[in-house]
Amino acid sequence: MVDYYTLGVLLYEMISGVPPFYTNNKEEMRRRILEAELIFPARFGESLKDLIGKLLNRDPKIRLGSGRGMEEVKNHPWCEGIDWQKVA
Repeated sequence: MVDYYTLGVLLYEMISGVPPFYTNNKEEMRRRILEAELIFPARFGESLKDLIGKLLNRDPKIRLGSGRGMEEVKNHPWCEGIDWQKVA
């Protein structure tokens, strides 16, 4: 489940340029990771926000990927049109 969370962090950072919950203060960043609401840049579309929000869910039992693994991620609307054979 950590891998799915990490995928959410990676997508967020690749698209926004900074990690979610980022601050220069390590203690504040730790607090944000554990407690703060996830805030998205305005340029994130609804489908992308939904995907990343589900990947960064703090409860691993309901995080995207917890049921059917990577198939849940692949079948998310934001991933529509991705040629998974080429990704592999």
